[in-house]
Amino acid sequence: MEKLPDLAIILPVYNPRPGWPTHLENALRQLQRIFESIDYQVIVTNDGSTQHFDPAAAGSLAQRYPELRVLSYTVNRGKGAAIRFAMARVETKHYIYTDFDFPFGFAALRRVYDLLHEGRVDVVMSRRTRQYLRMLPPMRRFVSRALRWTSGLLTGFRIDDTQAGLKGFNRRARALFLTLRTDGFLFEVEFARKMLRRGLRYQYISVSPAKDLHLPNFSLRTLWREFKNWFRVLWR
Repeated sequence: MEKLPDLAIILPVYNPRPGWPTHLENALRQLQRIFESIDYQVIVTNDGSTQHFDPAAAGSLAQRYPELRVLSYTVNRGKGAAIRFAMARVETKHYIYTDFDFPFGFAALRRVYDLLHEGRVDVVMSRRTRQYLRMLPPMRRFVSRALRWTSGLLTGFRIDDTQAGLKGFNRRARALFLTLRTDGFLFEVEFARKMLRRGLRYQYISVSPAKDLHLPNFSLRTLWREFKNWFRVLWR
């Protein structure tokens, strides 16, 4: 039987900011340093970007960094769909996903991996500090606080921060993740509820914002789409 790699790091991306190839190359170098002794892959999933994402630039990076793999499809489906698309196509022992801009820095990824590697938990979740929440634009801060309260309500106040963009899974948790049906960012609420029902073991780590982190506001289109998704999640 072929030996599985230790880790896949999944980075969903949609309409990245200009200059993203330089940002990604810097990130790949940081990951090489942090995971020097680990057999890992980096999976970028282009979630139907309509601007800025250049397949040629992505291909050039993949040639220079053999750990990088770029997946893409043409129609934007949402963050949850992008992560599932990658996770279904990669076989490793452990999985970590985070946002394309690495909002909590790189050391946090190693903390997640080390906890998974110890084998005591199936899922490692991140909890954002008050410092991070204060940095959010007003509408995004309001939505984040509302989601923290309602997520707690839906999970018996066992899970209070579902939306922090850094989580790690073992293969048991990955199998559950692939059953999700929510494509937008509320997929994490659906996962938290299923995780508790199945009795998966989980642990939180606290995360702080990286330096020079850019936090855009939500568009009205996104808010309306996720408002509808919220009611769908309630029935799943």
